[in-house]
Amino acid sequence: MKKADKNISEVIAPMFAITMELDVIISTLLRNKFDMSLADFRILRAIYMLDVCTQLEVAHFNHVSEAAVSKRINSLVDDGLLKKVASPKDKRKSSLSLTTKGKTLMKQLQISVIGNTESILVDFSESNRKLMKELLTEMLGMIINHSPNKGMLIKSKHPVLKRLQGCKIKV
Repeated sequence: MKKADKNISEVIAPMFAITMELDVIISTLLRNKFDMSLADFRILRAIYMLDVCTQLEVAHFNHVSEAAVSKRINSLVDDGLLKKVASPKDKRKSSLSLTTKGKTLMKQLQISVIGNTESILVDFSESNRKLMKELLTEMLGMIINHSPNKGMLIKSKHPVLKRLQGCKIKV
């Protein structure tokens, strides 16, 4: 292994560990406070960020199969959180969007998840936060340039994904 390869692996390994642990923390919060699974949260988050999308786009956004989200989407529709509208051209295809109830819940979920994470990282200094934001934004741009989801992410009008404009993305 080259020295450069070793260095990047020293960056990626902690990123994977952080992601896994945050998943556990967020999953516990969602289950205890909202009686919701992490999988359902990820589906709602994808639709919230993409605004209107297809089931396939939700699956791609979450890096899972379409079958993995199909049943959950139907359940979220039944719960009144999602609206599913069949395409007039092809009844087998439909678009998904959040209902008013779904948008309200997503705002509550985000406030809780961000607040919980903030309470964990409260001692992270302002200068380290700024540096981390700059480095992660740069890394995100590099990763998106190689992502099969690149087009979908760039076309989104959601404010969170609008921040991608700060990334160095080759269009």
